[in-house]
Order: sequence, then C-alpha cells, then structure tokens
Amino acid sequence: MSQFSPQFLHDIWHKRADLTSLSAKEWEDLVLLLRSEMLLARFAYFYQQQSAEFPRFVQWHLSNARKLARKQAKQVLLEATLLTPLCRAHSDSVVFLKGAAYTLLGGELAQGRVYSDIDLLVSKAGINSIEKDLVFRGWISKPLNDYDDYYYRQWVHEIPPLIHSNRGTVLDLHHNIVPPISGKAPNVDSLLSCVTETDDGLTVLSPAGLLLHSCVHLFFNEEQEHGYRDLVDIWLLLTRYKSPDFWQQLHEIIEHVGFKTEVILGLHYTAQFFEVDIPASLSRHQINSVRWSLLDFIYKRTLLPNHKTVKVSAQKLAIFMAWVRGHWCKMPIHILLWHFIAKGGRKLAEGLFGTHIFKKTVPQQQ
Repeated sequence: MSQFSPQFLHDIWHKRADLTSLSAKEWEDLVLLLRSEMLLARFAYFYQQQSAEFPRFVQWHLSNARKLARKQAKQVLLEATLLTPLCRAHSDSVVFLKGAAYTLLGGELAQGRVYSDIDLLVSKAGINSIEKDLVFRGWISKPLNDYDDYYYRQWVHEIPPLIHSNRGTVLDLHHNIVPPISGKAPNVDSLLSCVTETDDGLTVLSPAGLLLHSCVHLFFNEEQEHGYRDLVDIWLLLTRYKSPDFWQQLHEIIEHVGFKTEVILGLHYTAQFFEVDIPASLSRHQINSVRWSLLDFIYKRTLLPNHKTVKVSAQKLAIFMAWVRGHWCKMPIHILLWHFIAKGGRKLAEGLFGTHIFKKTVPQQQ
C-alpha cells in the first residue's frame, strides 16, 4: 500500500510533485485517493497537458473523470435553468450555493468540480410552496420516520433532500446556512445582499459570500468528509478573486453575517496547505491561544484525506472530536441531549422490532 505525505498532496496542486516517477501501484493508489476525495476530475484538468506522460490506464481514468465532470456541469446548468423560474414564483431569492455555484461561475473554479447534490437557498416563507411545486413536477424525497421529518422541518436550515424521479438529480433546498435551533443562524437578508449574477442570468453568492459559506459548511458541521476538496475550492476562489476589494467585502459580510472563527479557520488551513497570503486581521492570532490549540489539533488532522494511503497521527480521535464539536455548534445542550436520546432509542427499537414500527412521512402532492 502506497503512503502519500500531506506535503506530496499539496505539491500536486502546485505542480511540484514528480508524478512521472510514480510506480503503477502508486498511480493506482493515487487515483483511488483522488476519487474518494471527489478530486479526480480537478486533477485531470490540472494535468490535461501533461497527462500524455502518464501511464495509459491513468489517462483512461482521467479522461473518464473529465467526461463525468462535463456531464455534471451541463446537468447543473439545465437544472438551474429549470429551477430558477419555478422557485421565483414563490420566493424573491433563488441563490445557488457551493458546488453548483462554482460550476455556474465557470473558469478554473468550475473545471472538474463534481458534486453529489445541488444546494439552493430560497426564502423560508416560500420553501413549503416550492416543495409542493417540486413534488408535483417529479421531485421526491426518501421516506423518513416522523421524528427525522420533524428534525428537518423544525430545527435545521433545509427540508429533506429531494431527488428527481427521472433525472436522478439530488436537490438540497435551504432557507438558511446553519440550523436556526443553533441560535447562530444569520439574518438571511444580510447574506442575500452579497449575491452576483452569472453570464446565464442565474444568481449565486458573491465570491466573498461563497468563501464564507464554504468555511461555515466545513467548520459548523460534525463531519469533514470532503474537507480537503473544500479547501481546494477555497484556494481556487482566492486565486481567482483575491484583491483589496475582495478582502474588504469579506470583512463586511463577516460583520453582518458572523462566523469570523469559521472564516479564520478556513483561511488558515488554505494558507497552510496551499501557500496563500491572508490579511493579519483574519489570521489565527485573532483566536484565543488555548481555544486555538484545541481547534488546531482537530482540524489539521480532519481536513487531510481520511484514506488508507494518507497516514495522519491521531486522526480518528480528531474526527470524533470534530463530530462532538459540530453537534455542539448546531444545537443547544438540552436539544442535543434530547436528540441523541430520541435517535438512539428509535434505532434500538428498530433493531429489535423492525423499521416499520415508526410512521414514515413523504411529501404530499397538492
């Protein structure tokens, strides 16, 4: 089994790694690693000119990864074109987030950015009407038990994911960027003041807004399953957009929306892994040293790929600590305890008596 150092992974993106010296087994492991991190297509575009020097089987994998990425990019544009007028009938704001936004913006930021779902931000007042309209048009959700459905609709910032019955596209419909039950959900109007339009007339967050949301997604969650990929996104955002105006806009959005700690964490590890400069006003020194020691122990480990080809000391412990912190961020302690008891009790009951004992709910067409 090959072992890739964090430095080798970082050197790949700066085109400093000596890839031509890799053995067939090392290439096989590298392809598996990049695919598990959803970065194989990114890599394929980065090295499109040099790929002729790679082994033939690697060229096949990279060619297929580019084809998949191009197909997904066309799918995002199609879905965005269909979803925008439908959602605008019920919501003044229809804003594409994260991977879909990167794809719609185009350029190097879009090249090879694959996704598992489309994230869309709409108004809370209109989200139920939008869901009914979507269900009528073939979008369905996986049946949930009554508790999980309540969890989504009362406590978090999105409804249960919807899947198109023909096209298979997965849609996450948001009305905020963090759960309202956390007590830290921002006024969405502040976030919606930081949007821009693509060449196709579709709305995405501004570059500063995209960076903030990417950092929130990384550090306000209990998992960093594709955290390394998200750092690559942030690096490419900074490479394309960083300027005095960008940093000013980022400071302004933090002032109105919050999440300065999450942004500092995102920028710190992007700077550490990808050698970018960040302003002192957003450096790690803005965080208390004791608190920083704990956060750094967690995230300098969890943001590296959790893969057998990358050896990271104490990574399992760090992943558990990130899981605890993520839940702590999302819920007040009394809600969190109730949630664990409810989920644990239901899982035990389903294990003993079967999943049929709890009522399932599905969206109803109106």
